[in-house]
Amino acid sequence: MSITIAPLEVTPSQEFDRYSGLSEKDQDLTDKNRPVRYWGIYLDDETISYTSNKELAERTKEWMEKWLKNS
Repeated sequence: MSITIAPLEVTPSQEFDRYSGLSEKDQDLTDKNRPVRYWGIYLDDETISYTSNKELAERTKEWMEKWLKNS
């Protein structure tokens, strides 16, 4: 079992907003053509989470590794 992180770029117009945390008002203000970078957290190549910055993705990965080790 391996946990990895990697950049993930999407455009706001894609069906990816359900986890973004943006309100409808905020989504209307975003540039629909500009890609947004998220950081995906993967468990054996399956996306299990993502976040808006690399530091948080790394901390999440470390927490998950510790949790799996202690389970």
